[in-house]
Amino acid sequence: MGSAPARALLLPGPPDAHAAGGRAAAAGAFPSPHRPPRGAARTAPGALAAMILPPFLARLASRLNRRRFGTRADGPWRFLVRDWRGIDDITLLAAALAAETWRARLRPRELSLEGIPSLLLLAPHQDDELIGAGGLLLEARDRGLRTTVLFVTDGAQTGIEVDGRILEPAEVAARREAEAREVCRGLGARYACLGIDNVTMAVGEEHLRALRRHLAEERPAVVLVPWLFDGSPKHRVAVQLLHHALEGMEPAPREVWGYQVNNTPFANGWLDVTRRMEEKLRLLEIYASQNRGLRSYVHLARGLGAWNARFLPSKRAGESERYVEIFCCLPTAAFRSLVEEHYLRDPLRTYLGKDELARRMARLARAGGRIRATEELSEASPRRSSTP
Repeated sequence: MGSAPARALLLPGPPDAHAAGGRAAAAGAFPSPHRPPRGAARTAPGALAAMILPPFLARLASRLNRRRFGTRADGPWRFLVRDWRGIDDITLLAAALAAETWRARLRPRELSLEGIPSLLLLAPHQDDELIGAGGLLLEARDRGLRTTVLFVTDGAQTGIEVDGRILEPAEVAARREAEAREVCRGLGARYACLGIDNVTMAVGEEHLRALRRHLAEERPAVVLVPWLFDGSPKHRVAVQLLHHALEGMEPAPREVWGYQVNNTPFANGWLDVTRRMEEKLRLLEIYASQNRGLRSYVHLARGLGAWNARFLPSKRAGESERYVEIFCCLPTAAFRSLVEEHYLRDPLRTYLGKDELARRMARLARAGGRIRATEELSEASPRRSSTP
């Protein structure tokens, strides 16, 4: 991947706080997720979950309004993270953030790809990459960035009707793979797929190992994944897989950018994609298995891009009639801390009551350290055998 440039990608503060995997905690900017910052109120586990939502939101909004978000030296993305601490119900937290009380004070920054040599985007399904980050991927292509789109599932689906015929899941998977390969050619990106069965979601250690191999080979400066609190359990699988795959990785990606699919992220970065919007939608039309078999994602993506223009600094008519993609950008260490805090404590809540998926992801969490240790042992063995 090479050394980090002198400037931070998005986040303010000293560059060394974000370099080498985004270890902001080393500079004291990001407090440990396992203890609240000095002076912060402690919340008993489950207490907030027992409260009804409106009082909780009122309290959260009050906290936010007491802070000077835009002028804090440690960056605007961190202020609300401290208020997430102690909320052990991931569904409640996602609902609270969806209310967007933070928008009154947080001023998202324009995202820049300057100084970024490579990207790897994790897409749970074949079309998520375009819905959430198609404009960014097109800009990456035009700038000559080395880009990989890594699909997490094989795209298999039941109940998809095309031309009056219900397709078998394997047929849908084959169609979606062909569509995704064509899209990647249009994006100038390398195609890859972990191949998790999208019907059974039989996630296993082999998929985690494969993701670690891709990260080790690609050495991306930035990884994109659906944002932390996307409402889809399958999208959360991608987030947790990335968390485990990054464990002990050196050099690690500098930042993880969460993109939008099913709900509005805690957006601290935006990208104006107006010039690339029509090409983005043309590429999205390639996914005929989805646009004809389900609903028009082309129509939905256009509306989403227009609605996101509310994050632009200008509110004047004409200046705000743009198309925008929004992102939740975090240093890698901060991303991993938040996943550990909010995903791993209660997999059943994280995966919205889907028992089998929750059990699989809990087993994967236990296997993560063992996989890393096995890889390290394998790498060390040739060196030991060559020693006289």
